[in-house]
Amino acid sequence: MLAVAPLLSFRLEAQTFYEIGQSTEQHKKVMVAAHRGANAFAPENTLAAFRKAIALKVDFIEFDVRTTIDGHLIIMHDADIARTTNGRGKVNEISFKEIKSLSAGAWFNASFADEKIPSLRDLCEAILLHYDSGGYQVGLYVDCKDANPQQLVDSIREFELLDDCVFYGSDEYLMELKKYAPGVRIMPSLRKASDATEKINMFSPYAFDVSWTALNENLIRQLRKKGIKVFTDAPHQELSEEEYHQVMRMGVDLIQTDHIGALKRAIESFYGQ
Repeated sequence: MLAVAPLLSFRLEAQTFYEIGQSTEQHKKVMVAAHRGANAFAPENTLAAFRKAIALKVDFIEFDVRTTIDGHLIIMHDADIARTTNGRGKVNEISFKEIKSLSAGAWFNASFADEKIPSLRDLCEAILLHYDSGGYQVGLYVDCKDANPQQLVDSIREFELLDDCVFYGSDEYLMELKKYAPGVRIMPSLRKASDATEKINMFSPYAFDVSWTALNENLIRQLRKKGIKVFTDAPHQELSEEEYHQVMRMGVDLIQTDHIGALKRAIESFYGQ
């Protein structure tokens, strides 16, 4: 286990300068979340993709959590393993040992053939190693696909990373999650502006994941007045600089993307740096 004391000292000092997921250079700028890691450079939801995202200085890494048949939390988007591994079957019908024997990168490129499906523990240990080496503070954007909420919270709390997380999932799941950790930062989806008041009353959320098509200045202004952050997912295709600038003008707090480079260039041109 990594030494935690130096890490905690570094993190407490860092929090006096910026919020989780924002470096001093990026303070007040729109934040960047790497969708399933830097998936244009390395196979999605692998440690290689997460390390590359951190190397690119993203503010958040987004990842998906599922559970094996024998109760281990792993990082994978699909319920079926066929698309991103050399195996077949559903995650919740496969043992952790079998999952760990598969290649999670051969489909992407032969150079990643030895990349494995990470467990949640693997990812947390990698983040601690990053911090322990003096790395900047990165946010964890947790997409709760199929995981017992108490187990998920307890597993992340073990590494003292719970405060670094924002949790996304179904409304029902997030309500259950809050029972086990009332103070966690949750982010329900918001697909229609008309649903905002009801969801604010239901969740008192840290942020909303607002649908790209539902974004408008008035909605964002109202949410920010209530102290609620606005996260959004850019479409999978790479957008033009002006399309990125349009949502930046509205005042969104974070854009999740598959195209880290294009978004970062748009941010630099928008803020004049």
